[in-house]
Amino acid sequence: MDINETIVLAREMKEQGLDAVQTLPNAYDAALVEANADLLEGSYVSAQFVAYENDPLPAEVESFLQWMEETGKDPIEIAAVGWILAAQFVDGLKLAGPEFTQQGVVDALNTQTDVRVNGMIVPIDWTKQHNDPVGHPEVDSDYECASYVKIVGGKFETAFNEPGKPFTCFENNAEELTYLGSFSFEPGADDGAPGTTDTTEEPE
Repeated sequence: MDINETIVLAREMKEQGLDAVQTLPNAYDAALVEANADLLEGSYVSAQFVAYENDPLPAEVESFLQWMEETGKDPIEIAAVGWILAAQFVDGLKLAGPEFTQQGVVDALNTQTDVRVNGMIVPIDWTKQHNDPVGHPEVDSDYECASYVKIVGGKFETAFNEPGKPFTCFENNAEELTYLGSFSFEPGADDGAPGTTDTTEEPE
């Protein structure tokens, strides 16, 4: 749901005395959460990139936050997505070579099997995941991951993951939801990555 609509829903839940927790996939917005702290208390947000509350942060996220500060911009979700897309575009230009075309950049990117923007995002196999998985589960990832945070007192706090492992992952396309563990996808941190690890004890 759109974040504004989740706030409308939260307000109505409060008026009706319904004590329930929301999961918000598109609410990684510190100012909005702070302004609606009483309505969103206890809700969970699933960021698709490393949430800034993690400690330590991947160097790529540190660099992003530094540039946001130097340019006087808020590191909102759409800014992080723009950074990720820009990094991928630069990679595509390099792969396509000096005589690049738009189609050449697209074709070059579609050869990449492990796009992770230095650990800022979950690895993407761009050879298949640029396709729509609806009706075509074979192009989907084998796992689903997010960098979860919980809203507490109008602030974000990390949830479910271990220090230095900002992503919590579950097996995808499984008959039962299977917890795989928490992971870092920074270069050199591949030990026990989803798809190769044994099922671990589910987080509380």
